[in-house]
Amino acid sequence: MQVLPAFPQQGVVRHILRERVDSDRCRAAVVVVHDPTGRQRVVPLGQELRIGRLPDNGLALDWDGNVSRRHAHITRTASGWVLVDDSSRNGCYVNGERVTDQSALHDGDVLRFGDTVMLFRAPAGADVSRRSEESGSLPRPTTRG
Repeated sequence: MQVLPAFPQQGVVRHILRERVDSDRCRAAVVVVHDPTGRQRVVPLGQELRIGRLPDNGLALDWDGNVSRRHAHITRTASGWVLVDDSSRNGCYVNGERVTDQSALHDGDVLRFGDTVMLFRAPAGADVSRRSEESGSLPRPTTRG
């Protein structure tokens, strides 16, 4: 009987599945980030999440010297979730494209601030639109190459 080598991405697949289970379990929009020690953090968004190097941010990336003190924030609008760059020095990226002002977010988007990469999760039902309560449209993403 021939033994096949282990699937090389097996650990990555388990890791992604664990992230999906964790975010689906809380049924809320979250960002999933790993600190330099490899510790995974699942951070619920609430109405707004401030991201930066200072400890008073909702998500403090104090280990990343390429992150500004007040780098960006993710906010919920009537139409969905938006990432807003707060005039950061090194910019914000959504799926590899630089955000110059703000960008709509969708479940599964990969965000980067400085050298830190994170996953945006908004499981079905987590970003329920409040269009009946508020009017307005989601801003179009503004990017530069």
